[in-house]
Amino acid sequence: MDPKFKIAYWLTDKKKSKLKIDQIEQLLNHDGYQLIRITRPEDFESKGPFSVFFHKVTDLTVNFNISKQRQQQQTDDNLNKISNYNTIDRDAENWIEKYEDYIKQYPWTRVLDPLNRIENLLDRNRQYRLVVKRQKDEEDFFLPNFIELTTKDKEKNIQLLRENNVKYPIVCKPLIAHGCTLAHQMSLVFSEKGLDDIRVPCVAQTFINHSCKLYKLFVLKNQYFIVERPSLKNHEAGDQYPTIHFESHQISKMHSACELNAMSKETELRLKNRELNREVLDKIVDSMRKCFDLTFFGIDVIIEDETGKYVVIDINNFPAYDGVADFPLLFKSILIEESQTAMFLRKSSLSDQIGDSSALNSLNQVVTTSLYSRIRQWFLTIKQKS
Repeated sequence: MDPKFKIAYWLTDKKKSKLKIDQIEQLLNHDGYQLIRITRPEDFESKGPFSVFFHKVTDLTVNFNISKQRQQQQTDDNLNKISNYNTIDRDAENWIEKYEDYIKQYPWTRVLDPLNRIENLLDRNRQYRLVVKRQKDEEDFFLPNFIELTTKDKEKNIQLLRENNVKYPIVCKPLIAHGCTLAHQMSLVFSEKGLDDIRVPCVAQTFINHSCKLYKLFVLKNQYFIVERPSLKNHEAGDQYPTIHFESHQISKMHSACELNAMSKETELRLKNRELNREVLDKIVDSMRKCFDLTFFGIDVIIEDETGKYVVIDINNFPAYDGVADFPLLFKSILIEESQTAMFLRKSSLSDQIGDSSALNSLNQVVTTSLYSRIRQWFLTIKQKS
């Protein structure tokens, strides 16, 4: 079969079900496309080439990065820091190597999304620093103050929190943001006393009161969709409050109802007719697109009770898009657009025309839309400079 009509993917069974891949496959088949599931590293060679490859392999990426860190960093401090995560996964290493070999051979394949971009989301400290750098001049939204804590030394942590203006209550989030259960195990700390309860390494972030309301901005290439979710109820600082350990996934699941996200009738009435500022949300999405250059991602946004300002609290790679109407149709359309882009790149034979085999690889990394005019403009610019 012509590679144009072959679209491949790697997803766990759970993710495959959540994304309704079976429905998407039927839609693609109707349009003449074949959807191929990658289950082994060898499948890249035996089943390829493909026009598009989409995936959620953050768990593999996490393990592969840990493997590389353990090879490169030999000090006790570094070993202790990463020992909180999974052990070396040789299967993951093999998978990533086969993937990279495939991309070198078929650089025109559209990867949604390239692993080097996803890596910016895996480490929360790195993710937050990139967001702060991007939005430092923005007045309409912000990211709460944060600092990475890597030691159980209480006095040192107290000093770091003060120096970075991280105020109680604080949310302590695992440094690793995706790919394992640990990523969602968090703690709400109300005073210096509670610092004895934290797990390190972590990112400590000022908790913002937002009346139990979270807004998920689900980004699908050039579009985004807003889905409301429950969130933690308001809290105040104080030595009298014990540390609360929780799983963020459980708190913010659709229709989740528990003591931690219980909303009062008064708050419910107050928020019932709240109108979101779409101009601010547009700015947030545009800013995060430029920051991470991803096709499929989610942005967790809350609104601060005291000021009414919009607050970005997390960026998520390839979410499940729960609550997005007509998701299978939308997703199918994007895959077909990307397939057409891949075929344009393949037929253009840019590497031969420019005389530099790295050019097409570069284009595969930077193109984020299938607008042919942009691709042609890029090519013409390269030719003029060469």
